[in-house]
Amino acid sequence: MLGQKYTVAEKFEKDFESLIWCSYRKNFPRLIGKLPAEEVGAFTNDTSWGCMIRATQMMFCEVLKRKLTNAKKFESGYHLLKGIISWIVDGENAESGVPYSIQTICEEVYTHSKIKPGSWFKAAEIMLSLQRIHRANHTKTVENLDIAVFLEGTIYLDQILNLACAESTYEDFIDVSAEEAELGIKEHEETKAQTLGDKKCRSKTNLSEGSFEDCAKSHKKKLEFNFVDVSFEENSKDFEDS
Repeated sequence: MLGQKYTVAEKFEKDFESLIWCSYRKNFPRLIGKLPAEEVGAFTNDTSWGCMIRATQMMFCEVLKRKLTNAKKFESGYHLLKGIISWIVDGENAESGVPYSIQTICEEVYTHSKIKPGSWFKAAEIMLSLQRIHRANHTKTVENLDIAVFLEGTIYLDQILNLACAESTYEDFIDVSAEEAELGIKEHEETKAQTLGDKKCRSKTNLSEGSFEDCAKSHKKKLEFNFVDVSFEENSKDFEDS
């Protein structure tokens, strides 16, 4: 669960019970109540369509819990959970001090994308909305926390470092990796030379079996470099592109 393997049932049950559970609700104040129902609908529940919002709330609650567990913002674990829940409770929005509620999220999605409550939201739509909401309200909740959203199924390390570090250390990261890549390119060239030498040996049809073995020994190299060949060639291209 959440990346952790369990061998003791009691430990799993304890951690499971500590999760903040967000599920379908009904009879809460109408979503986006400040706009006419004819425009945005008259939803007072999210049954059958709010699953993406609830899953995002649960995930973000876990992030907040991990981030704030050792912080001095709350007196105890109980007060920590109570504080996080107060930021997502149904019925209020960001203007009322509840930045991550379903009301706030639906308002943000509609304002930005004109998607009404009752729609089946995509993960990207909710995550981008949560990102904007958190950046607008982080001073009231967690200041030193940001959200990175990747839409192409690829995580970009430089974007994470730019968000995570007050002063980006991405250049330092590149320098270290570039040294390794430079070493790899050198080994790649040596391997390439060895491979060409082997081909020359094989192209000499007049060589006897014994003389071919002697030629091959002069270009002997660990076979592992045949695998490194492709990897470092791709890595080198990546560094040139970046």
